[in-house]
Amino acid sequence: MPTIIDFEDNTERNIRWQADLDRFERHPLWDGEVPDFVEAYRQPAPSFVFLPAPGGEGRGCVVVMAGGGYTFKSTSEGIVVAEKLNMAGINAAVLDYRITPYAKSTILADAKRCVRQLVHRAGEFNINPEKIGVLGFSAGGNLAASTCFAGDDGNPDAADPVERRPCRPAAAVLCYAAVFLVDEQEEEDDDEFSLLSYFNHKPEAGMQFPPAFIWQSFEDMLVNFKTSMALAEYLRKNKVPVELHIFPYGEHGQALSDKINYAHPAESPFHPLTVCWSDLCARWLKYYGF
Repeated sequence: MPTIIDFEDNTERNIRWQADLDRFERHPLWDGEVPDFVEAYRQPAPSFVFLPAPGGEGRGCVVVMAGGGYTFKSTSEGIVVAEKLNMAGINAAVLDYRITPYAKSTILADAKRCVRQLVHRAGEFNINPEKIGVLGFSAGGNLAASTCFAGDDGNPDAADPVERRPCRPAAAVLCYAAVFLVDEQEEEDDDEFSLLSYFNHKPEAGMQFPPAFIWQSFEDMLVNFKTSMALAEYLRKNKVPVELHIFPYGEHGQALSDKINYAHPAESPFHPLTVCWSDLCARWLKYYGF
């Protein structure tokens, strides 16, 4: 049997995450049967919540993907980030994707489905279907980048109308994203579970990637700053517009790097140099039509 990380192992953090999302209306990714859903994993069906910005009618929407190593999702990288985007006049959706022991391909399917849903329901949410972006932290940054690398134009022959919609993000915001470029991608093996393989990505010829905003800190000991620089360089070589910020201070998991969204402000990852990243990001998103 493979060694897996159970949803129950992070009960307290998962409860906090679900409670935070439960304050808003949940939109299931699939109305009927959820592909590859396993009741025994004791996880809720994947969904998203939509947070409209004041005056955001007709504008784009950014899908927020919290980090947590694919074993939980951090509340400091979810709703509070969407609300920060709203303050800048940018619509946001927070994705509640599945985590381990689900396969990375299943988790990626959740992210792609969320983009398709927003495109499909653009009229209902009053958003621009051509301006759906992704924003992710750490493992969520890995998922956001994977969504861009794996984006497609939809299946015109699908019985499900949502599956006929494209899932190509129009912008990618990658926050200390754990994206490790490799020469060969390991195949998923049910008998040898490897969480590290979830973060590897083998670029394929012809892949499309939208403009990217990437930020990281030199002091991050979990995701080395060279990882972000390597990704930025790869994208630059493939003629993808990239804005890259490497801040001097701050450990992994800084989120908004402010004091407001933490129960104990003195223990928050605040740093006066890093905290500006969200304002820089909002400016960047607006430049690209969000």
